[in-house]
Amino acid sequence: MRKDRSRDWNIATPKPITTAIQSFSLLVLIPHAPFQSTATMLDKLVGLAMLVTASVVFLYYSIWTLLMPFVDSDHPLQNVFPPRVWAIRIPVILILLSSAVVGSFLSVVMIRSNRKRAAKAKAAGKKKA
Repeated sequence: MRKDRSRDWNIATPKPITTAIQSFSLLVLIPHAPFQSTATMLDKLVGLAMLVTASVVFLYYSIWTLLMPFVDSDHPLQNVFPPRVWAIRIPVILILLSSAVVGSFLSVVMIRSNRKRAAKAKAAGKKKA
């Protein structure tokens, strides 16, 4: 009689790799308590409104800058869009304003942290003396 040797040639994946793959697939496929979404309906509606607004602005600007130069200047569709010079001015103005806001925020944060550092150094100097 011949002995069954199929168990001698086990070519299965090593156990640590199999365990890692299973735990990764469980992590991805099954939501765990710490990773569950806590978004309320209001959060979802605000996100949807922001997405729709961004999409409409993107489409409007794309049509304005990419398609309208090929439409005749006396066509009624030209009345829907401002003059083409504003297609450059508006982004430049927005970039300058956002840079000013970010720069102001960083300046305020750096000034406050420097004041805190100076106050700590002053307190440490008084403590030594």
